[in-house]
Amino acid sequence: MDSFCGRINTICKEKMAAARSLAAKRVEELASEPTTAKALAKLIYYSAAMIVTPLVTYNASMTRFVPYLYEKYGTEFLENPTTCSGLFAILSVQVVLVMYVISALREDGLSPAKKRE
Repeated sequence: MDSFCGRINTICKEKMAAARSLAAKRVEELASEPTTAKALAKLIYYSAAMIVTPLVTYNASMTRFVPYLYEKYGTEFLENPTTCSGLFAILSVQVVLVMYVISALREDGLSPAKKRE
């Protein structure tokens, strides 16, 4: 019985290794295609923008923009710069998301299947 289980275990390991190598080859093939590489580059670009943009927006509005608005208008909302700067950071993320959706819709209109027809 132990030898039977050992053979089954060996066969399963071989099949899993073959499946992993096949999956790795397929991923390499997909990554080498120009459209996939372009999509991955776009995803990385927008992911970085979603990290960097709110940080920069928060720090810039905390140190410069909100104090300037408070001096100019003097409202209670602008009295606490943390809240207002956080809202500006949230707004900047929403802008990045809208830009990503717009670029995806534009790219979808330029797909090779539609160009052939």
